[in-house]
Amino acid sequence: MKRLLTILALLTLPVLAADSPHGGVLGVPGGRFVFGSVADGSILSTFMLDTQTGRLWKYSVDKEKGLHLAPIVYTLADGTISLLPTDTKQELELLERKRALEAQTKEKGKTDGK
Repeated sequence: MKRLLTILALLTLPVLAADSPHGGVLGVPGGRFVFGSVADGSILSTFMLDTQTGRLWKYSVDKEKGLHLAPIVYTLADGTISLLPTDTKQELELLERKRALEAQTKEKGKTDGK
């Protein structure tokens, strides 16, 4: 795995850096993972996005771990920690409310039609 990350880094970083002064994107159409970079001044940060789950990792290098992908962790509005930037609990509650409202509307239509 470490060797694969090294190869990806060597192939990805020059392409991303040359693509645009503000970073770039590297991926395969229909592929699950996309590598992208963001330039902040002279610092170029590279990220990997899982297009199926929405999870995001930052490509990092340090003396102890060497080349590695560090997961991006989000703090949601209620203070909970998540690996996704969205509050799935809140989304589920909204979806349940929407379904209940649709069921009420449908039931009301049935009783109005009688």
